[in-house]
Amino acid sequence: MDSQKPAATTVANCIRVFTNIAHIVQDFHTAGLPVWFLRPKKSWETPITCNILEIVPHVSPADILCVSEHDPPFPLIYCGYMTSYQRHAAILAYSRTWLVFKDPFENRSKG
Repeated sequence: MDSQKPAATTVANCIRVFTNIAHIVQDFHTAGLPVWFLRPKKSWETPITCNILEIVPHVSPADILCVSEHDPPFPLIYCGYMTSYQRHAAILAYSRTWLVFKDPFENRSKG
């Protein structure tokens, strides 16, 4: 994305970035990464030609995502200052127990 390689000719099929910062749009476009340039509608009412394929309505995340509290609630894994190294250690320790797959051989009988 820093012009060390030529600009991409296709767009990667991956998660997109949403931004209102023009240079980020340019960097992602050059790298071939999907990007949505968020601008107020009034900013497009200029003599500059734009390639707007469609203006889409705003959708509230609460209308399409589950945003309710988890039941049962997740355990508290850290309480303290956000800048403490202990915060990161607590997150790491918890993630080593929570983000794991069950051992498929754990309950097999010996035979």
